[in-house]
Amino acid sequence: MHYSFRLGDLECYSLYDNGSTSTIREIFPSISPSDFQGTPLDEPFPVGFNCLYIKQNNNHILVDTGTGQGELLKSLSGIGLSPNDIDKIILTHGDRDHIGGVLNFPKAHFFLSQKMFDSWTDPIKQEGMIEEFIKLFRNSLDAEALKARVQPRHTFATQVIPQIKDRLTPIAFEQEFLPGFKLLDATGHRSDHTALEIISGGEALIHVTDSLRHPLQIKYDWPSFIDSYPEEIIQSNKRLIARILKTKALMFGSHLAFPGLARISETLEWQWVS
Repeated sequence: MHYSFRLGDLECYSLYDNGSTSTIREIFPSISPSDFQGTPLDEPFPVGFNCLYIKQNNNHILVDTGTGQGELLKSLSGIGLSPNDIDKIILTHGDRDHIGGVLNFPKAHFFLSQKMFDSWTDPIKQEGMIEEFIKLFRNSLDAEALKARVQPRHTFATQVIPQIKDRLTPIAFEQEFLPGFKLLDATGHRSDHTALEIISGGEALIHVTDSLRHPLQIKYDWPSFIDSYPEEIIQSNKRLIARILKTKALMFGSHLAFPGLARISETLEWQWVS
């Protein structure tokens, strides 16, 4: 499944990898029910697992690689492309649903933030990346479920990174590394978490990755249950929202309902794009 749109001179697609549902109560468990002002707490809403594809001249650019077990490759085939056609991949952070399919793209060169590069290529820092994930789920999962959650990070650190290390290019935040492309610091969801800004033909898109998961987060300083560093994600979200408003950017989110596109007005009203 895919959704096509244009950004200036760029041909873009939201690619479906998989999807699920959640509820307000599940995603914001630390928030008092009285703060939701009549919003149904237990009404399911769709959660996306979306990847962004951009065709820029002869570049076939993919942002993140999905779980590796979802429908991303099928969605890619739906727009006439195979994994071998993808020559550039931007990695936003080291969670399974973003790096699980890395090895499916044997010809791709990978761009990632310098911070993410350092976090996953240094053996000591790799352990820290795994430990931050354990801390998040230690009190909510049993030992077996926790091990299953953590294993993809071990695999990424010890097996995947060594295979692609010569195809990795670390990028400083705010540095243009492809025409119109900049990585943005979005620390908070994870310590290596990164957002992406794309500008083409006077139009902007900001890929917030996992920072914003629900429209309520543009009005309220609420972290979600999945954020490792709640205070930091709040500050990152404020910066991202301010940048979206300043540039009048289209917003793309990995876990917003497919196709994961929205616009935010100056009065902080949310409008889905579909």
